[in-house]
Amino acid sequence: MKQKSANPIVSPIVRKSLAKEPGQRYQKIGDFITDLKKIQKETSGGTRTLVRGWPAIAAAVLVVALLVTGVLLLTRRSAVSPPAGGPKTISVLVANFQNKTGDPIFDGVLEKTLDISLAGTSYISLYNRQEALKVAAKLDPSTGETLNEKLAQLVSRTAGINVVVGGSIDKSDKGYTIKVWALDTIKTKNIYEDSKSIGTQSEILKAADQFSAKLRSNIGGVSAGSVQALTKETFTTTSLEAMQAFARGQELDDIGKSEEALKEYLRAIDHDPNFGRAYASLAVIYLNWGRLDEAEKYFQEAMKRIDQMTDREKYRTRGIYYLMVKDWKKAIDEYSALLKQYPGDYVIHAMLAIAYYYARDMPKAVEEGRLDVKYNPQGVHAHGNMSWYALVVGDLNTAEEESRTALKIQPDYERAYVTLALAQLAKDQPGQAAETYRKLEALSSYGASLAATGLADLAVYEGRLAEAVTILEKGIAFDLKNSLPLHAADKCIMLAEAYLLQGKKELAIGAAERAVKISKEVEILFSAALVYSNAGQEDKARALHTELNKKLQPEPRAYARLIGGELSRIRGDFGNAVKLYQEAKSEVDTWLGHYFLGRAYLQAEDYTAAISEFEMCQKRRGETASIFLNDLPSFSYIPPLYYYLGRTQEGVSSKSASDSYNKFLKLKEKDDGSDPLVKAARRRLAAIR
Repeated sequence: MKQKSANPIVSPIVRKSLAKEPGQRYQKIGDFITDLKKIQKETSGGTRTLVRGWPAIAAAVLVVALLVTGVLLLTRRSAVSPPAGGPKTISVLVANFQNKTGDPIFDGVLEKTLDISLAGTSYISLYNRQEALKVAAKLDPSTGETLNEKLAQLVSRTAGINVVVGGSIDKSDKGYTIKVWALDTIKTKNIYEDSKSIGTQSEILKAADQFSAKLRSNIGGVSAGSVQALTKETFTTTSLEAMQAFARGQELDDIGKSEEALKEYLRAIDHDPNFGRAYASLAVIYLNWGRLDEAEKYFQEAMKRIDQMTDREKYRTRGIYYLMVKDWKKAIDEYSALLKQYPGDYVIHAMLAIAYYYARDMPKAVEEGRLDVKYNPQGVHAHGNMSWYALVVGDLNTAEEESRTALKIQPDYERAYVTLALAQLAKDQPGQAAETYRKLEALSSYGASLAATGLADLAVYEGRLAEAVTILEKGIAFDLKNSLPLHAADKCIMLAEAYLLQGKKELAIGAAERAVKISKEVEILFSAALVYSNAGQEDKARALHTELNKKLQPEPRAYARLIGGELSRIRGDFGNAVKLYQEAKSEVDTWLGHYFLGRAYLQAEDYTAAISEFEMCQKRRGETASIFLNDLPSFSYIPPLYYYLGRTQEGVSSKSASDSYNKFLKLKEKDDGSDPLVKAARRRLAAIR
């Protein structure tokens, strides 16, 4: 009963000892002792010497007060260094201990004791409990001031905390039993468990000190991988099962096992239907597969839940969304803001690299891509993406090296085969490129689709148009059967372009119409409009031009202007064509924009300007590896460049014209006789000899 009556009197000291602001706490031990003596007089009727044998309530309060004012040996000992080879900083959250004694004297004592002890360790960053409670309240409004084990784990994945510490205190035959554990929040397993019996309440400080010493050692053993995982992603969910499923999904996604990852993300949503980041991750998988309708569906589900996300999650989700809708500038803004707020989040470099890549800022893409590889040396996507960045800037050795590194990490990683084949083709090794595509073809249905596109592209590149048509017709049927609509539509466009080269305009129009029915993706609409323009179907081209012009993002608007420029060029209005091409360039500086400008200047007989544009195309020839930067091979754009460059050089009486024609004809040495440019090049080359 004495202890109960003392609590209201003691609580002002407790509140002052535990004040959030340091300036509001006891600044001198003498002030604390003075207040404590006053309470002793009120509770016992006189002053006692401050020695062993104090009332239990006073002993417990002294423990807390001394800890907070920083006068105990716990905070005076020298800082402990992190274990060699371990992570530099580990974030720790101390959860509420279960007080099973029924005595409120133990409420908060162990938590605060361990807080102060662990905070004195150089490699441990203690997460503020008040901030943790705010996060917990959002996850579970009924939590109040409690941070139990389950909530602490959920908070850890929302706030990026590496270790959760918790435990309990219970009565025993000999006094009390204290249990303490520490959980690695990434691996969701205990890295430390221990228990200790004490005889009296006054022994609690000594026990806590012993626990903290062992905790420091075990927490220091948390793997660098576990610490780095939280720099990659944090997320908000109200379910431990959802948290674990999502974490497994990320691990699978990292090693390129997207089908297995998708299943885990779906399980996460089963446990928590409001798990926004899980929806966004599903959308990314479908986006990478070219299944854009499903990607859009899951992105919309993620955006509906964006208010439930942390700032970090919001930046990530909006950034990916802007990538999907091709608003590269906004994606860069989101990721740049995220990097500023979370400079240790190395994964932002991966996303910034992608955004710069699509924005055609290739030097920045390479720069960020190298950082991605540096921070994620075993990441198959990091090396796969870096192979694309190197390829588009013409660093063919790095492109091949990064492709092979990705394949060492994961031998069935389809995208790496594509960049490897394209690097080989760029090195004038078409036979090796074909062999690489054949290996890709045997991996999976997705690999077979990519391989068919690559082999058809190679056939057009070499002038084997009839063979390309056969590959594409079979590939379209295969893609539709295997739910790869974007790949099927892309093959329809390639088919239409092959038919145009063969002079089969009606078949070209039909293939373009088929592409538009399959997919409304921006590059499909744009490419179909170009086919219509060159096949004499101006009205159909203008309809797609209007549709693209209505969109707000820079890329579709750039494509709309390129279509307008092509329509002007075809009817001989070269001045207006050039104006529209320049407007397109101000939106997005594409390789095709320079190519179209070169052709317009050539037709207008402004040979100097034409040479300038075609030479720019030569410098940026790597971008034709995937002209729309969608991982689909398109190196067949390269050979005509040499033909038109020869035309412009011929226009200024340059001896280099014959070199350009010869280069074109060498690339087309397997021509089956149906490419009109081959005939024209031979005729012109004969005329200038």
